[in-house]
Amino acid sequence: MTEPKGWRVRRSTGRRPREIHNQVRAWHLAFQDGPVQGPIAQLDGEHVKLKRTSLTDPSDGSPAHETGDGQIWILETEPSGRSH
Repeated sequence: MTEPKGWRVRRSTGRRPREIHNQVRAWHLAFQDGPVQGPIAQLDGEHVKLKRTSLTDPSDGSPAHETGDGQIWILETEPSGRSH
């Protein structure tokens, strides 16, 4: 089985929260139902597809994640179908 194609989010390599947030938003506007699966991130050891993020604390219990230059809140994900 081949792994689904996607865009991998790397939170720890100096990426700014705004960059990640904008790329997640842009991805869903341009390719939401397309054949490429991304944006994919590894969270708590699992590969997930990022659906929605926030640059500010939404005060709803969503987890904050450290990036190379600040925090981003992951509001919605779905399983990516990728193996570890």
